[in-house]
Amino acid sequence: MSLRHSECLSSFAGQRQPARLAELNSKLQARQAGLESLRERKLALEQDVRCADQVILWERRSGELLQQLDAATSREAAVRRELEHAQQLRRVLKRNIHALDQQQPLPEKDKS
Repeated sequence: MSLRHSECLSSFAGQRQPARLAELNSKLQARQAGLESLRERKLALEQDVRCADQVILWERRSGELLQQLDAATSREAAVRRELEHAQQLRRVLKRNIHALDQQQPLPEKDKS
């Protein structure tokens, strides 16, 4: 290679170097921005997973609470039936007492 050719290549390379560095720097910045975007997306997805886990726990708990509510509702219905039965018995007893009060009093026996 001649000296002149070598000088031309050096000169050309020297002129091209800043443009190449700028290009590489631009690509590096774009990749870094892409990585940062991926990190942010990863954090958002991890938060979504935590939220989904919490929702699952709430759904399980609400299922348990619904079962407890169903059991309590059944017990309440049984208590209401017993109360209604007791109230009916009370009304019957009141009527019987009233009927007995309306009858002639029994004669008292002599205690001689």
